Amino acid sequence: MQLRRKSALVALVGSMTMAAACATPPRQQLMQSASAVRAAEEVGAQDTPRAAYHLRLAQEQLAIGRQLMEDEERQAELVLRRAEADAELAMAYARSEEAREEARQARDEVRDLQEEFED
Repeated sequence: MQLRRKSALVALVGSMTMAAACATPPRQQLMQSASAVRAAEEVGAQDTPRAAYHLRLAQEQLAIGRQLMEDEERQAELVLRRAEADAELAMAYARSEEAREEARQARDEVRDLQEEFED
């Protein structure tokens, strides 16, 4: 299940990157930022407090960047870069929390096995 989810995420990011290569700089950044936000959502950033905070920031900045695209392209690009950075940070926090949880589970399993062996 997890492998299929990661494969879909890689395909999504890849297709967005290819589409972004053909766009103008602010539009390219908009696509990259939107892709990063979706990727953070896919890895479950909303389920981890620190990651959720940065995901929320990225979503807000993405919305602001879209509004700025009309008149202030340079400012929009900067806001969208920040959105992408926050989304990537959200992904990193989500992944690190997932890894911590897996480590906790492994530690608990080892402890249970040790207790069984001692009995």
